[in-house]
Amino acid sequence: MTHFRSTLLTVGLALSLPAAFAAPSLDSAWSVLPGERDYVGTGNTERGLAFNPVTSNVLVVSRAVATDLWVLDGATGEEKHQMDTLDVSGGTFGLNLVSVGDDGVVYAANLSTSTATVNLKIYRWADDAADTLPTVAFEGDPAGIDEETGESLNARRWGDTFDVTGSGVDTRIIVGSRDSTTVAVFTTTDGENFTPTLIDGVANGSGSLGLAFDGPDAILSNIISGSLRRAEIDVANGTVTASQTFPPSAVAASVSPVAADAENRLLAGINLVAGPDSILLYDISDLAVGPVLLSEMALPVDEANGNGVGALDFGDGMLFALDTNNGIHAFTIEDTGEVLPPELSVDLADIRVLAGGTATLSVTAAGSPPLTFEWFKDGAPIEGVDGSQLVLAEVAEENAGEYQVKVGNEGGTVESRLAVVEVLPVVQTGTLTAAWSLSNDDRAYLSDDNAQRGVAVNPVNGNVLLVSRTGGTNLQVINGADGVDLRSLNTSSDLLTGGGIFVLNMVGVADDGAVYACNLSTSGGGFTIYRWADDGGTADPEIVYGPGDPGVGGRIGDTLDVRGSGEETQILAASRSGAAVAIFTTEDGEFFDPTVVETDTNPGDLGLSVSFGAGDTLWGKAQGRPLTQVGFDLGTGTGTVLQSFDGVDFPGSVSIISVNPELQCLAAISLETPDNLQIYSLAEPALPPQLLDQVFFTSDNVNGNGVGSISFGGGRVVALNTNNGILAATLGKSEPEAEPIVISNARVVDVGGNLQVQFELAAAPGTYIVEKATNLTDWSEVDDVDVAADPLALSYLVEEPDAYYRARPQ
Repeated sequence: MTHFRSTLLTVGLALSLPAAFAAPSLDSAWSVLPGERDYVGTGNTERGLAFNPVTSNVLVVSRAVATDLWVLDGATGEEKHQMDTLDVSGGTFGLNLVSVGDDGVVYAANLSTSTATVNLKIYRWADDAADTLPTVAFEGDPAGIDEETGESLNARRWGDTFDVTGSGVDTRIIVGSRDSTTVAVFTTTDGENFTPTLIDGVANGSGSLGLAFDGPDAILSNIISGSLRRAEIDVANGTVTASQTFPPSAVAASVSPVAADAENRLLAGINLVAGPDSILLYDISDLAVGPVLLSEMALPVDEANGNGVGALDFGDGMLFALDTNNGIHAFTIEDTGEVLPPELSVDLADIRVLAGGTATLSVTAAGSPPLTFEWFKDGAPIEGVDGSQLVLAEVAEENAGEYQVKVGNEGGTVESRLAVVEVLPVVQTGTLTAAWSLSNDDRAYLSDDNAQRGVAVNPVNGNVLLVSRTGGTNLQVINGADGVDLRSLNTSSDLLTGGGIFVLNMVGVADDGAVYACNLSTSGGGFTIYRWADDGGTADPEIVYGPGDPGVGGRIGDTLDVRGSGEETQILAASRSGAAVAIFTTEDGEFFDPTVVETDTNPGDLGLSVSFGAGDTLWGKAQGRPLTQVGFDLGTGTGTVLQSFDGVDFPGSVSIISVNPELQCLAAISLETPDNLQIYSLAEPALPPQLLDQVFFTSDNVNGNGVGSISFGGGRVVALNTNNGILAATLGKSEPEAEPIVISNARVVDVGGNLQVQFELAAAPGTYIVEKATNLTDWSEVDDVDVAADPLALSYLVEEPDAYYRARPQ
């Protein structure tokens, strides 16, 4: 809740002024440090704070002694009294967060973490006096209850985020769900009793701990290590009408709780950094520019805030902050009398983008608003762009070049570095045709919270199975033909008893339709594999292995592949950091035992993706690692590298793979700009895989862990790119249209005292560009040549001690 009264308005911060104003800065007013009062400590018991605009008091929720709501003098921090919380009860925490309406009415919420019995309670005090008794403004499940089953219609954890705006019958309350992007907006017809409306896609990712009203019809959401989002809402229809996501660099990545002053267009955040946490103040007057950092104040204590929780509020020309385990702090916001010239805290970066994709150039600037942005390409101004971002959509070769932005205000101008945009060619042959896709906004179980990593196609019926941890552990069944939801498998906690860091992480389906899913164990011990007889939704899971230690020597459960059926079923899982894999076999089709295969790969080469190949072979990949084919012998427990393709022959940007031995092809997810699904031919075993086609994912969010999965089935390949949803593509022709490009007989010879590199180039007749690089990244053109039916002999002067050569069609 934001309450900003006369102080700021009297110092020239009226945002309607055309000229740049002096940047306001934070100055310490008072603090209550941990241990100075018995209700302010380091036990994670203080998370809620609010300012009362009617009394100028600050309210603090504390569970250090009991469930208390303390009232402090906003000007001095002096303790005044406790509010009546005698009848407060229920929830994981009886009270967690607090906020105050414009009329001085106090609202506070409990924390409800149970998804079996959701019981969110919102209390209301008519004022912050010591003898005012609370009433219950809402109690129950914000999503409602199914009358037939008695279960929640959308079971969620509620109460980690909470804010209030307005007064009387115009009061609105927002409560966020820790485990989804859904929020509940509460409205009232009498000012005392409130009714929720659920709105999907408001919060910026599951795990968001920053949520604040930006006026009655807009909500700001921030997630640590993510980005800031502003969603405009239509409460009557329960929809998001417009949204804007700012670049991750716009607000410091370690900011968690936030608060907004809608009237004066200010944003504050608690910056959870190594060393003392700090309080950041941003100007948000220009949404095209995004947040502009105005001031930062380091806190005088340095205690860990492991949950990333706390609260902030504006009022009476001040900013109040509660950084959990680090005390309560008040700051005055004052005019410095100085126009701060612009400076760049995040400069332009070079971009390599695939033709047809989208490239976003952006800077983060500080200085006195308003800031102006002038963009240039190859020295020439770009018309029609005035903001901190330049978006190049459907990039073509003419978009390649050097870009720069000049940021200015009345205090001066600063120029960015010259950023190079390189446009890379795309291979598109019709081998893959996008069939359907699901983005993060399409389903409640899809988000950018790194909580979806496993997907598999059922070869019996073509259904797609997805593991999601957004909103609880879910194994969703999706129609493989059109992406329509079918049902969820039973994942109740009384059946998934194997534990793990993640109870379910990856999934695979055998040839007989039996579904297998595993947990994630970071130590090796406690690894568990579950089995559902089919994906019909009526079968209960059974543990077919574990909890146990397969013996791969560390973390296991990031990878999973299944083949065969019945007693011939095999399950493959690899160590994330080691060189061993476990291949699980069964004698009865129900219980599995592992055989550890020690491979001669480098530790971590198989860490993010493994797939059975033809016969007794497997393939593995991790980002920045070579694509590796291993032959294994279950009898001896050994695995030998058969082929390894590094960044020259297979891109290091590929993180996830899947092999289809029958079709002699390999599918891959390449994490570049934009992320894309690729299909390769394995028809020539002696040659590197040949790229046949690429299809873009519909979003290009950061997949920082490089995780996801791919599965073949039903004439389709289905790919899950974590934080970017699901992409399903149909498979067309699986053979390349053109012959491979082959460089052979490479050698360095001395010709008249000069060293020359000589090699032969064989390819389908046509014109080819020969390129050279010293680092496998920055390629430059050396020559263009015409290849006829016979291999072409080429020779070039050696100018660097180490260089790489390649050829591509013109």
